[in-house]
Amino acid sequence: LPASLGTSLDTPGTTAGALAKVKYTAAADLRYKVNPWVTLRSSAGWYHTDVAGTGGTETGYNAGIGADYLLNERTTVSIDYVFEHAEAPPATPTDTHKLLVGLTVAK
Repeated sequence: LPASLGTSLDTPGTTAGALAKVKYTAAADLRYKVNPWVTLRSSAGWYHTDVAGTGGTETGYNAGIGADYLLNERTTVSIDYVFEHAEAPPATPTDTHKLLVGLTVAK
């Protein structure tokens, strides 16, 4: 169960009048090996950004679940679902849903 907390100082990007962005983050991941062929995964994250020079803020969070299935010693099939929510006023809050399917082949 890895988890992290962070603070970063970023450039203002395209935000008019901003001097910098101070971003605070938190994240956690969980991985559970059901048996030698199946691994379940989940993750969650949150961020809050203060936009220096404007008094504005940006916030958001995400959550995801996924699974890996080992077909053989060289091939793994993965499937993931991720939900993301972001708010950066004055823009309307956005929600994003992603479904990802992958195939990994190793030598």
